[in-house]
Amino acid sequence: MDKVVVSNKRALTGKYTADGLAKIEAAISRLAAADNARGIKTGRIYIDAADDMADVGDSVINTQDETGAKEAIDAIAHKFNPDYLVLLGGPDIVPHIGLDNPTPRDGDSHVPSDLPYASSAPHSRNIEDFLDAGRVVSRIPAPAGDNPGFLTRLLDQSSAHASRPVADYASYFAISADAWTDSTQMSLNQIFGNFNDLKLAPPATHTDIDADLAKRAHFINCHGRALRPKFFGEKNGQKPVSIEGSKLAGNIEPDTVVAAECCYGADMYDHLLAGSGLPICLSYLENGAIGFVGSTNISYGPAEAIGAADLLAQFFWINLLKGQSLGRAFLQARQDFVRRERMSDPANLKTIGQFILLGDASVHPCSLPAHVAASAGVGVVDATMQRKAVRLALVSNGQSVMESASKMGKLVTSRSRLAGHADLLEKVRGLAGQRGLEKPDVASYRVSGGRVFMSSVKSLAAKPLVTVAIETTRNEDGVPEVRLLVAHSLREDGDIAISSLRTYVSR
Repeated sequence: MDKVVVSNKRALTGKYTADGLAKIEAAISRLAAADNARGIKTGRIYIDAADDMADVGDSVINTQDETGAKEAIDAIAHKFNPDYLVLLGGPDIVPHIGLDNPTPRDGDSHVPSDLPYASSAPHSRNIEDFLDAGRVVSRIPAPAGDNPGFLTRLLDQSSAHASRPVADYASYFAISADAWTDSTQMSLNQIFGNFNDLKLAPPATHTDIDADLAKRAHFINCHGRALRPKFFGEKNGQKPVSIEGSKLAGNIEPDTVVAAECCYGADMYDHLLAGSGLPICLSYLENGAIGFVGSTNISYGPAEAIGAADLLAQFFWINLLKGQSLGRAFLQARQDFVRRERMSDPANLKTIGQFILLGDASVHPCSLPAHVAASAGVGVVDATMQRKAVRLALVSNGQSVMESASKMGKLVTSRSRLAGHADLLEKVRGLAGQRGLEKPDVASYRVSGGRVFMSSVKSLAAKPLVTVAIETTRNEDGVPEVRLLVAHSLREDGDIAISSLRTYVSR
């Protein structure tokens, strides 16, 4: 199989009844037929079905067994070596993997993630164990409730999809909190070569932005909130609504692709239990978007530079505009991010764990221009073997970037009696104060990493440390607002000198 649709039969039946399951399976069959016409062999496997898993591995008994789901999907990947893995259903059907939060003082108890499914590493709760991600993975989600129509519509949308000229994505809708203007302008310049169409919030909001929502490329750098189907701007401390999920209907064109940096942008909460509207990521998909990249909880980025969420969203769009599939563009964005950024930075580590891709991984939103397609051998080389070669390169690249990546190591405690450490903590505390952190928690960690990184460290006399200052406050509405200062330093002959600083704010 080239593409495997992975789900849980018991969970689907319990949610939608046997009749609903039959409708979903019919939609999967339609997708498989459409994929076959595109040269992709698609199959469906239920990880809880003994018959489906008989020649693969152990089936899952408990729907929310994260370890079992990870092991089952690993077994599927090992058996079939597919080009695409598509998880079918929300986290109530195929669970997210709960990962330890590297910024625990920001209020997030853990990081809900699909990253582990993209890695061959065994189940763990450590984000850094999955920096070798080499599998193309996405999720076709569904909201709370017993109506299978949402899932079947998304499956049929993938079946009917045809790639568009890249020019259809050259005109973009971009909206940013006014406070992050500089950061968003830099990202748009990297992706589209200009920031002419950037909307700033405030004042940008509905209905003024509605006409621009028809553009198929969406880049959003606003605030998000838990259990709220809205994004918010920011200016002079005020955070008015910028986008509402309920106002997307009639304004979104088919095949829209979204990269949203916002906190909780891809949080698929139970809107019926919360008593709020459909999660905004699902509203986008319901109204015709073909792909959505977003965060499952509190995300980060600098206010006046680019980093963390900015970069992952930027890399995704750059890859997508090269004609890559949604899944490949997102996987390569992950790999590009790990290669470029320090994974010993907790904001970066959280970013790589929390951002997920919603939609069918095999969909190619953009088609290559004719002259580019010809130079790439389209129509001449075997498409299946070309995908396999790309898959091999992606797996190899994932392993390579992990070997060279840094990681957060052990906490430096007072018992460590590390010369100069107390002075370092005070210095970072002072720098944090200059950047608006009034009473931050400050701690240092040794820096470890992959084999290549550690080999380089051993060859140097200086030893790396990372010091983190974090402060979480709540605004008048009780919404958490996080500021984070990350200082990397080098220790040599008992002296510690700061080598880099980066300040983040929660998105």
